[in-house]
Amino acid sequence: MKRIFTIVFTFLMLAVVLTNCTSPQSLYKKGNYYQAVVSAVKKLRSKPDNIAAQDVLKQAYPLAQDIELRVINNKKTETTNPNRHYDIVERYDNLNNLASEIYRSPAALQLVQPREYAAELQAAKQVGAEEFYRLGMNALNTRDVQQARLSLDYFKKVQDFVPNYKDVAQRTQQAVFYSTLRVVVQKPLTNRAYQLSADFFFDNLMAELRRRGSRQLVEFYSENEAKLANITEPHQFITLDFPDFTVGNARETSSEIECKRDSVHVADAYDKDGNKIPAYATVRAKLRTFRLELLSQGILNVLVTDAATNKPLAQQKFAGQYVWTSEWATFSGDDRALNDNQKRLTQRQREVPPPPQDLFVEFTKPIYTQTVNYLINYYSKY
Repeated sequence: MKRIFTIVFTFLMLAVVLTNCTSPQSLYKKGNYYQAVVSAVKKLRSKPDNIAAQDVLKQAYPLAQDIELRVINNKKTETTNPNRHYDIVERYDNLNNLASEIYRSPAALQLVQPREYAAELQAAKQVGAEEFYRLGMNALNTRDVQQARLSLDYFKKVQDFVPNYKDVAQRTQQAVFYSTLRVVVQKPLTNRAYQLSADFFFDNLMAELRRRGSRQLVEFYSENEAKLANITEPHQFITLDFPDFTVGNARETSSEIECKRDSVHVADAYDKDGNKIPAYATVRAKLRTFRLELLSQGILNVLVTDAATNKPLAQQKFAGQYVWTSEWATFSGDDRALNDNQKRLTQRQREVPPPPQDLFVEFTKPIYTQTVNYLINYYSKY
């Protein structure tokens, strides 16, 4: 019981301390005039005759106004900082919020005459929108990727101040276009036997690059897509090439082992009284195991070049390998000498290998994963 009383007392004391820290008088003494006004008005709503709150309101409101207006005037002199407009708008919002709070308290309204700054706020938003629009247009007109991305940020800020300002929606679309790095990917060419498989690899690669690259303002085009989209001046080229690969190199091996198992029930005998007596013996078999391996492997060369200068920007090689296997076995002797796995092998036949095109696809799967991760990581810096 004593412990419960202690806990309750502690919470009550904490509540008193917190209340004192946020009281209008405390806030006023700390120089937080804005919050002092808000706190005083709140008290006057519940207790209109609160003398302390009345005194704080009369003293704090003109000081809060003065501070907000002084900040506004100082910010207006920071002509090299376009983000000053956010501070100016915020301060006008503060002044209007104070007026709104006082208007909603009859007791407070009898003590001070609040002033609203609606016209000044709208004018500040217009000025901010105009400056960010001008900065956005200057950056956009360079037609440079990085500058166009900067213009996107400026146009977003225009919308923060004045939605649908001038033709900002159209300019934003232009900025997205010029912000996007356009990359033409040249598909790998192989001999005719494997070209369909190489095309399959390329199509999957392009689909994944587009899916993940679009989040980074990078667009990937095949050469045919670039022509259809009239992309005459891409920023970069990616050249894909399989300079070295082999498909279906065969290797066949075999091994032979002796298998035996003791105490196997082989027959039943009978004693002179006709009782059955199980007969056990050791059984043997000769197992011959065969294994066929088809090794397919290759290297993909990835080269990124600057389209304007033809200068290499990045190069990487990725290796992949796939081994197709087939195992089977034959035996002679007693099959009871074989374990379950050996029996399963004897039930298998030599399998027909997959076609070379499928083997090509299989060895390129690890290459595909490496290539996608490398290119997405490479273009993340753009």
